[in-house]
Amino acid sequence: MPIDASEIDSTDPVEAEIWKQAKAALKAGKEEHAIAMLRELANRGDWRASTSLGYIFESKGAKSPAFYAQAVHWYSEAVAKWDRPEPHLGLARYYYFGVGGHHDFQRAYEHLSMVPSEQYIDAALMMAELLFLGVGVKRDIARASQLFSLAAKHGYPLGLLGLGRVAKAQGDHWKSVLYSVRAFLASARLIWKNDNDVRLLGVGRRRGRLVLEKVVGNCTKNT
Repeated sequence: MPIDASEIDSTDPVEAEIWKQAKAALKAGKEEHAIAMLRELANRGDWRASTSLGYIFESKGAKSPAFYAQAVHWYSEAVAKWDRPEPHLGLARYYYFGVGGHHDFQRAYEHLSMVPSEQYIDAALMMAELLFLGVGVKRDIARASQLFSLAAKHGYPLGLLGLGRVAKAQGDHWKSVLYSVRAFLASARLIWKNDNDVRLLGVGRRRGRLVLEKVVGNCTKNT
C-alpha cells in the first residue's frame, strides 16, 4: 500500500497539503486524482511519492501487465535518486515473482541485498528462498536458515516451514516434521485471531507464493 501520508514530515507547507489531499483522494476512491498529486510530489523530489506510485501501479498489475511497467518506472526512479530500501523491495518483488513476464532471480537478489532483513521480513523470506535454492546467487543453506529463523522469531509461519525444509535437506526428517507441525499451529492461531495478520505472508494464497521450488523447476524446463 502507498506510504501513509500521516507519516510524512515535510517542512514545505505546500507539499504537506498535497500529501493531505492525496491521502484523502485515495481514501475516497479517487485514484487518478491521487496519482496526479503524487506525480507532482515525485517531480518535486519526494522519494515517498515515487515509491507510493510504484505501490499503486503494482497493485493494479493484475488488471493489466502495463501497470507493472509503470510500477518499475517509479520504483527505479526512487532507487536512482534516493536509493531507499522500500523501492528496492518493490523491484525485488517484480523480478522475484516474474510479474514482468519472466523471473530474474539475480536482479531480485541484488535488490533484496539493499533491504535490511530485520526491518522487512518479507525481504528476508525472499532472500532465504533464493539462498536455499541457489537461484540468482550461490547456494548458502546456512545463511538461508538464519533468515528463516529471523522470520520464525517474528512469528511468521513461513519461517518455520523454511526451517523444516532446511532440516529435510540436511537429512533430519524428524525435525522437519516438527517444524511443519509448529508452522501449522502458528498459522491456525494467527488466522483465529486475525485472518489479515501480516505474518500470514506466504501461507496459502496470501500475497503470492513466496516458495519458488515449483517455479524454478518450470523455469529449468523452459530453458
